[in-house]
Amino acid sequence: MPRRSKSRKNTPWDGLEELTPTQEFLQMHYIAHYDQRHPKLSETGEAAMINSYESKECPYCASANSIRKGHDANGVRRYRCLTCGQTYRPTTKTIFDSRKISISEWIEYCLNILATRWFRAADPMYLMSEEERKVYNSFENGATVYRGVAVGRNP
Repeated sequence: MPRRSKSRKNTPWDGLEELTPTQEFLQMHYIAHYDQRHPKLSETGEAAMINSYESKECPYCASANSIRKGHDANGVRRYRCLTCGQTYRPTTKTIFDSRKISISEWIEYCLNILATRWFRAADPMYLMSEEERKVYNSFENGATVYRGVAVGRNP
């Protein structure tokens, strides 16, 4: 099983019994900022969206012999495979497993990439080199072009 990195929620003075006023202030704001940037899935509605997908098979052994086994701390449904004994969630072994970015941010990011790429791919100027653009523009202006050099005007 992969080893998880240390939590970024921790501060260097977490284990200290007495904190200075500066450390208390920083810790309070640091934790508030962390909680704002990393909301629980149950608070954002993502847990309900993830739970709407029923598991058809175990991601470890591909067996269809699984049972529901409650929910994790975020409210996401867990399953247990009766064949291999592994516990898993609907996001196990997907790009959303052990993620640091929310699913809604991933979806927004992907939609932005697709929208930008589609508009650029539809633009013929995007697909042309600088030299091809010069030739294209000279034809647009009515010039006759030979090897990228305008030699005259069309009647």
